[in-house]
Amino acid sequence: PVLMKANPSTALAFWVEYDLDTRRPEWDAQGIEMATNQERSKRSRRDIADSTKAYQRCPAEDKKAKMGPLLKLYQQEIDSLTTRAKWAEGAFLSVYKQLYDAPDPVPLLRVAVESEDRLAKFDAVEAELREYQDEFNLLKNQEITVSNLHRQLEEAKEQAELHAREATEAARADWAEENKKGELVQLEKEQQMLSQISA
Repeated sequence: PVLMKANPSTALAFWVEYDLDTRRPEWDAQGIEMATNQERSKRSRRDIADSTKAYQRCPAEDKKAKMGPLLKLYQQEIDSLTTRAKWAEGAFLSVYKQLYDAPDPVPLLRVAVESEDRLAKFDAVEAELREYQDEFNLLKNQEITVSNLHRQLEEAKEQAELHAREATEAARADWAEENKKGELVQLEKEQQMLSQISA
């Protein structure tokens, strides 16, 4: 079989189809069966060891009669070990065949971790950019405020100059009128004096 190339889409497709969670109960059952078989094998080996010691201690004339049952125990243990080995090999080969074409997840996990690091850096840069944008908006608002204040100051200056001109013109007009009135009064006085002199 050709190993699958490790790219995100094939890796995702494989692991979705493999559905690891649905296989876990089967593996749990196999693990429990392995533990049970191992315990059974320990008991069987102890029984064989005890029977072998008993066989070695028995008198020579009884050994021939006890040889058959002892060999039967050894044969049962060999059969049991053979069955266990076949079962373990079958379980291993089953998982091996299922995973043989699986893409190696390490490169993809490295890319994911690097992407996560880049994303964290991007988030930090984005937060810093938002701070700069807020600061820029604040400065822009301040600039607009300063610009508005300058405009209002110019308008106030123009209004003050206008009022000053109007006041100056009004004062000149008042002075000219007062001056004219004063001249008329002076002329009247001069004419009265002339008329008094000529009379």
